[in-house]
Amino acid sequence: MNHVVLLNGSTSAGKTSIAREVQRQSPALFLNASIDAFINMLPIRLRSHPDGIAIEARENGGIHLVFGPAAFAMQQAFHRAVAAMADVANVIVDDCLFDPRLLPDWQHALEKRHVFLVGVHCSLAELERREQERGDRMIGQAR
Repeated sequence: MNHVVLLNGSTSAGKTSIAREVQRQSPALFLNASIDAFINMLPIRLRSHPDGIAIEARENGGIHLVFGPAAFAMQQAFHRAVAAMADVANVIVDDCLFDPRLLPDWQHALEKRHVFLVGVHCSLAELERREQERGDRMIGQAR
């Protein structure tokens, strides 16, 4: 049976780097599945939109992404795509479980599969440094 390694952490925590390193070092095939690829599948009109991904400013200077119905459907499609991939190969997943609906849906989609849930953590100062350095993230997302 194939394995699913689900990396869960904030943006800029290092999930993508970890996934690439697992692929490099493992003698087994690991496909890399990233939520970012699925977010990019959403129509542009649903970004910064309540039906898609809405952006809420926080008092602490951070921002919070709120997934509306279309964005949650995209998440469900991501989960089921990973499940289908795991039928034929090992999969390492780059995700951020910030909505309480996501873990139960992952559990449903990946039932009867070997799943390792890995928390990827980093200090806030380092997250914010990486977020600034990357240049491809909304500032405040890591906070």
